[in-house]
Amino acid sequence: MKECAKDEVKSLKISLNPDHTSRGYGFALFATPEGALNAINNHPDKFEILPYDPKDKEDMRKLFDSIYVKNFPSTWEEAMLKSIFGKYGNISSIKVMTAERDEYKVAFICFLDPNDNLAGPAAAARAIE
Repeated sequence: MKECAKDEVKSLKISLNPDHTSRGYGFALFATPEGALNAINNHPDKFEILPYDPKDKEDMRKLFDSIYVKNFPSTWEEAMLKSIFGKYGNISSIKVMTAERDEYKVAFICFLDPNDNLAGPAAAARAIE
């Protein structure tokens, strides 16, 4: 049986329970379609490998948990953004940057709830509305 080269896997996520025990499944993202096909066609019998096929591709494109914010006063700092956007959901990180040439600020705000995978995208959507 042919094995996959390590460089074919772009990322790998093993699904864990809150107590860090395995849920018995994981996700692999391959760098190339050929790498994914190689894994599907040449896997050990103890694994079930399936291509990812979301049920509703349009809904999957709408899921995002981070927003880009611009056109806010240059005097605003991270605390001000957190107080404004925190009402939409749990903020896991805020990165405020100043553009070098134009002296204006932009921010990336990431919403995340470790207990609910859909809470972050829902919070980001509410913040945009």
